[in-house]
This record gives sequence, C-alpha cells and structure tokens, in this order.
Amino acid sequence: MLKILVTGGFGFLGSHVVRTLLHEIDCQISILDGFNYAGNLNNLDKEIVRRVKRIYPVDICSWQDLFAIQETFDVVVHTAAESHVTRSQQSSNIFYQVNLEGTKQIATFARNRAGRLINFSTDEVYGDNLTGEAFDEDRFGEQKPTSPYAESKYLADLYLQQLMKMTKFPITIVRPTNCFGEYQHPEKMLPRSIIKIISGEKAQLWGDGSQIRDWLYAGNLANAIYLIINRQITGIYNIAPEIQPEISNKKLLETVCEILKVDFKQSVEFVKDPRAEAGHHDQRYRIDASKFKKIAQWVPFWNANGFHGRLEETIKFYQNNHWWWQPLTQEAESIY
Repeated sequence: MLKILVTGGFGFLGSHVVRTLLHEIDCQISILDGFNYAGNLNNLDKEIVRRVKRIYPVDICSWQDLFAIQETFDVVVHTAAESHVTRSQQSSNIFYQVNLEGTKQIATFARNRAGRLINFSTDEVYGDNLTGEAFDEDRFGEQKPTSPYAESKYLADLYLQQLMKMTKFPITIVRPTNCFGEYQHPEKMLPRSIIKIISGEKAQLWGDGSQIRDWLYAGNLANAIYLIINRQITGIYNIAPEIQPEISNKKLLETVCEILKVDFKQSVEFVKDPRAEAGHHDQRYRIDASKFKKIAQWVPFWNANGFHGRLEETIKFYQNNHWWWQPLTQEAESIY
C-alpha cells in the first residue's frame, strides 16, 4: 500500500488528486494544507475525509512545523501554491514565498521523508505564446514569464531542474494548462462567470475576450498524476488536451451561455482589462503535450462528450451547490 502525501489537498487541484488516487490506487493518503482562503474543508466530502489517514494543518513555508512531521511517504504530490495572476500583481511577495521558497522546502522535506516528488508547475512558465507553435518541454526558458505568479513558478522549476541534475532523487514536474472543474474557487474566470450568470448578473469579459487558453478538466489532470505514480514516470511533462480549434475567452463564455440557454449579449459585458492596465495580460498559451501522451498513454477528456461534456458537468456543479460557493464569493470579488 503506497503512502502518499498531498500538499494543498483541500485546494481545487489537490482535492481532485486526493479523490482520484483513493479511487484508483490501494494507498494511504495524508494531506498537508495551510488552509488559506483557497484551502477549503468542503472541497472533500466527509466520506473521503474519513479515508484520509492524517491531516497536517501546516504552512509549507514553516520549516519548523514541516519538519516536525515524522511520518514517511512513498510519494509527495506537491499541489500547494498561490495561483491567481491578479492577486500576484497586487501582492507579489506571498507568491515568491509560497511558490518558490515553499517548494524548495517541500523538495528538501521529500528528500528526507519520501521516495519521490511530483511537483505541479504551470504552462505559464513559458510565457505568452504568439507564434502559433506549441511549446514543448525543451522550449522552457526561451520566453520569460510575465506575471509574479508565473515567474515564481518558473524559478521553482529552475530550482527543481538543478536538483534533478545534481541528485538521483526522483522528481516529476508537470506543467498543466488552464484547469477547470468542480470545486474551483470563484476567484477564477470560469467559475466566476458561471456564478454571475446563474445569479442573474452579467459575466465580465476583459478587453475584447480574444485571449486564448487550453482548457483541461481537473479530474483528467488528476488521472495523469495517477498514471505518473502507477508507472513511476519521472521527468518534465506538459499536460494539456490541445483542443482544436482553440478556444478564446469569448468563445468559452458563448459556450457557457449556450449550455445555460441564455442570451450571450444579455448575460455578458465587455470591460476594461485590469491585468493589462496593471502591466500585462498574456494573450495566448499553447503547449505540446505529445511527450506525456505517448509515454503515459494518457487521454484527455476520457468521457464520450469531451470538453463540452466536462464543461456541462462543471456548470451543473455550480448550479446545484450554492451552499459551497456562496460563502466564498465576497472574498473572491474583493480582488476585482
């Protein structure tokens, strides 16, 4: 039975990882979470929490509390992070502290207490992609990240890559593209838009809505982590569905309106882009995930209806779970 520690296990991506691993692997899961605004006990139902071996309410930046943990693990899955670009533009220090220094500490902890480390990075480490060509893993460093969030993850990647060269400790870095799904905090563009529309308000499109992202369902990312653990895959991998045709933010909200059977012009308004005004807003992300798809035989959107089906499921979650998101919206809206 594998012993696995998931950092940020009560966050959006971490909770998807916990559910998937408990379903797919004979394992003992422990969770480490600092329980900031995004670490939510309600992200895992009580049945799942009962199956969790131990919960450590520990900040990854607290060296003393982290190394007070004496339990050893086969795998550390490091999802804990500060992840919102707008927040990073408003208060960058916490992003470098958590995403860079915290990751350094988790790496040291993993080398002392675990058999291997899987680290969550992001496609944003490659920077804005206006070339039309998808970036593969070897393109890392050719373009610079453009927000404190992206740069903090970029620097953490550099540190882990040096560690991979200097030691034989098994490390896997995954660079997923934009994720969506159930339990995503309403600070993020897609759940924020869904909530506004089902609440009778207008969703907001920044600028002209032409920004392009590649949308990955969080449960399918969690499935990728299962494959990495099950097949003992190490290295650096882009994780992306590579949806074609590419989806602009405007097209995404048009699709949301179609699913909700509301008129786009009545439900969405165009507003000034606050990220552009704060410095920069990346226009397009595009990464090449063929390396991981080949080595892991990973298939994104493993249901019959693909992206559209997963988007429908996500919308239904927010329609049916007002109790979950309503307590979170006031804090989420405070950053806009």
